Amino acid sequence: MPDTDLPDSLDLQPGESRILRLPGHGIGGYLWKGEVLSGGAQLEPLPPEGADPMAIGGSVQAVFRVGGTGPGDSLIRFSLAQPWDRGATESVMEMTVHIKD
Repeated sequence: MPDTDLPDSLDLQPGESRILRLPGHGIGGYLWKGEVLSGGAQLEPLPPEGADPMAIGGSVQAVFRVGGTGPGDSLIRFSLAQPWDRGATESVMEMTVHIKD
């Protein structure tokens, strides 16, 4: 499993957003997918950073923008998997996003 500094929770003001970077896995075609499981947070995938994503064995960071417009808590899950292998996941991380009043 890749090392990551992804926090367990994130505090935001309404309308504020933050950029999250998750480490690449290098070889094997593993990609990060992010999804909002509950609440009103918004998650936007951004272009990857790092090596050429088309380079064989190249490792890139997955980049997401997380934000929200109204107060409340949201749960976001990030999973690292090969998109064509629906049964296997290399890593799963969850974070709670607290959008303050």
